[in-house]
Amino acid sequence: MSKLYILCCLLFAFSGHAQESEDWTKDITPKHSRISGTNAYFILDIPGWAPLPANPNLLVNEEKKAYMFIEQKKASLEEYESDWIPILLGDMKPLLTRQIRFKDEKGKLIKTILESDRGEEVLWLAYIGNQDRMLDIKAAYASDKDDLLEAELLTLIRSLFIDEQVIIGPFETVPFIADVERHGFVEEASYMPNSLMITNPETMESLWMVLTEQTETREEILQMDREYLTEQEAEIIFEESWTDPEPTDFKVYNTSLNNEGISTFSATIFMENQVITVSINMPYTPANEQMFREILSSVRLK
Repeated sequence: MSKLYILCCLLFAFSGHAQESEDWTKDITPKHSRISGTNAYFILDIPGWAPLPANPNLLVNEEKKAYMFIEQKKASLEEYESDWIPILLGDMKPLLTRQIRFKDEKGKLIKTILESDRGEEVLWLAYIGNQDRMLDIKAAYASDKDDLLEAELLTLIRSLFIDEQVIIGPFETVPFIADVERHGFVEEASYMPNSLMITNPETMESLWMVLTEQTETREEILQMDREYLTEQEAEIIFEESWTDPEPTDFKVYNTSLNNEGISTFSATIFMENQVITVSINMPYTPANEQMFREILSSVRLK
């Protein structure tokens, strides 16, 4: 009987821990700073922590080799929990899971351990949102620094304030800009630093824009592009190059990856020591070609 009593106590204790929750509702203060590309504010006054100038969504502590990445997604809480969390966690078992809330927005705070190229790391996941958007927070550091860094990470994360009135521009998080809104592209998502996927909600066509450092010559980059198209057995419908206002190489082609009636519009723009790749899949029509050219001519560095 005593063993059964102990087992019941353990089960109830575990259940109580799993259901712990935190209410982050608070007022904004002068110490809060908004994270670019989100409606989230954090208090960034812990020594050693600062956003990277080239990627303000990434907060780093270089001395302690720790980071926290903050991103806003156009997805519902239900979609995020069903589609993203299983991918992010995989087979990892959470060491801690807590329900979190900010006003009417809900989510979870999760701590786990992962094996990476850098060795064993502590991974923190925090997500909070509603039926329209999600705020996604990921943080990591070496597991042997957990005693030192857990309190700092939780202080940063728990300082969160969400301002529903913030209007976010599609190019707020990247070092380039283009005139896309007049062509109907307004829905934005980011999947890696210095990249955007901007969607037209009427046509559901998505424009991809990626900026990378130019480590090869223009000819070497174009040669790699030609090799890729050869491997894909691409049917090149149209190609053209120009130098004004920026050196640009523009192609329209079809591959086996394209749906019937859909072509890939792709351009490489060479700007200073950087390269911006712009691409979209859509029907090859004169109107679409004109639209794509107008977007290319408007691309510039901030």
